[in-house]
Amino acid sequence: MKMNGVKKGLLSFVFTFFVGIAAFAQGDMEDVQSMFIYHFIKYIEWPASSNSGNFVIGVTGNDALYQQISSKLNGKPRPGGKIIVKQVSDPSQVSGLQIVVLGKNKSREFESYKAKTAGKPILLITEDRGLGKKGSSINFIVVNGKLKFELNKSVIDAQKLRVSSSLTQVAVVI
Repeated sequence: MKMNGVKKGLLSFVFTFFVGIAAFAQGDMEDVQSMFIYHFIKYIEWPASSNSGNFVIGVTGNDALYQQISSKLNGKPRPGGKIIVKQVSDPSQVSGLQIVVLGKNKSREFESYKAKTAGKPILLITEDRGLGKKGSSINFIVVNGKLKFELNKSVIDAQKLRVSSSLTQVAVVI
């Protein structure tokens, strides 16, 4: 039986999603989060104006997550360029990024990062309870011992990003 591209993509994402949950159960949350972020890149469409050249991810507030994302994604090819991962330390450094990952250790600076990314095609990913409802694009949460993610549809729409229905099907949409 032949599958079309959409079905193959959905099957691949769902398989990876469940493998990620199993990996988290074994204790390596940052590894699973980096895998999720890679799939966010594949299943979210950025406007053409911010999608040419290299795709830059800035990480702050979680050194272990930065190391995982950097080792797994840095230099990976992408249409029009490659993925670049760098550490950021201040909200003023978000210009030119497509994704900002705000780790738990920087959650107190959430409002500043939110203000700098508001209305821009920059996906703000957080990992602290309640930040999805406060305006994060995507927020990692643990539910019944399983890593999941909240997807704030209104924020993502305001950022002019388009999310695949395959991604919204596995998200906790808020």
